[in-house]
Amino acid sequence: MASSAFLANLSQRERGDQVVIKEHLRRYVSYFRGKSKVVDLGCGRGDFLELLKEEKIGAFGVEDNPSLAAQAQKRGLTVKKAKIQSFLKKCKAGSVDGFFVSHVVEHLTPKEMLEAADEMKRVLKRGGILVLITPNPLSLGVMTHSFWRDPTHVRPYPLDFLVELLESMGFQVLDKGETCLGVKKSLIRTAVRKIRKWLVGDYFRDPDIYLAVQKSKS
Repeated sequence: MASSAFLANLSQRERGDQVVIKEHLRRYVSYFRGKSKVVDLGCGRGDFLELLKEEKIGAFGVEDNPSLAAQAQKRGLTVKKAKIQSFLKKCKAGSVDGFFVSHVVEHLTPKEMLEAADEMKRVLKRGGILVLITPNPLSLGVMTHSFWRDPTHVRPYPLDFLVELLESMGFQVLDKGETCLGVKKSLIRTAVRKIRKWLVGDYFRDPDIYLAVQKSKS
């Protein structure tokens, strides 16, 4: 298997510029305002953790790649070096206000993903928030190239599947959709996409999907 340093460098290149990515991820901070214990699972170099820290939201990260964990720690962020599955199993029920899970589930087998979903529900407090971001299987560019650049990717998970799964577990969907990290929406971009859709079909979708859900308060 490739070294952790190689995978960390690959993650950096695929992720993009820190300033641009932080600005894009800022939209998700609002879901966690007023929370005192948020966990960024698979926090990587800590872009979202840094946003939470700037907003004075209590949070820490979990990262199993030692190179990425070290980068986040150098930024003054609290990061636990652990596998996500083992971390979740050690958490007490109802002990966490929110989970931010960006580009993680595609690294899990279906069995691992379902187990992680069950564990996150168990660990979340009533009314707790879960935000997921993952590659979009409806994007031609993702499925023919970018998804396979990471040798640790297992399989993509469609948005409609994730919605049905989490709703069946009792979560309420707050928001969902497609997104493109580091790219701002514009009238020109929207027009170009409509023309391409008319000419060749609806294959040029945004490369990521997002889903924000809340655990039942009752």
